[in-house]
Amino acid sequence: MNSVERMIRNLVQRAVVRASQALDMQTISVQTQVGHDAPEIEHFEPYGFTSNPHPGAEAIVLNVGAADHAVAIVVSDRRYRITSLEPGEVCIYDDNGSYVELGSTGITVHSSGNVKVEAAGDVTVDGARILIDGATGLGTEHIVTGTSAAAGAAGLTVAVNAYAAI
Repeated sequence: MNSVERMIRNLVQRAVVRASQALDMQTISVQTQVGHDAPEIEHFEPYGFTSNPHPGAEAIVLNVGAADHAVAIVVSDRRYRITSLEPGEVCIYDDNGSYVELGSTGITVHSSGNVKVEAAGDVTVDGARILIDGATGLGTEHIVTGTSAAAGAAGLTVAVNAYAAI
């Protein structure tokens, strides 16, 4: 193989992640498919998305300008990838089995642990019906507004000012 052919082949390489570091620009250490160790190369991620890949994840590495300026343009980990999606569906997932699926029939949030929603302002849930299945714990002040079959079109307002532990 001549030097020009070798340079072209080395522009884009497949690599395995050895370690990662979360700095302003995340860096990862990889070993390329030809056995070259590349410590602390930049890992470019899409705006608004970030991850911390496990050792053993796979990367596509692009040499920008020279072999000594490699960047990872994508990192994936086939060990944890969701494989049950239909065409057009999207999923954000982790290695613990938690995921958010934007599916053809709606959005599913699945957590392998607890789910916490934090907001500086109000949290609004709006739907045709709101279904809650399981024990429900409520804080100290609750105002429920809406209509009820028992109350008719006049509506129903209930203020609860006490806390009952379940």
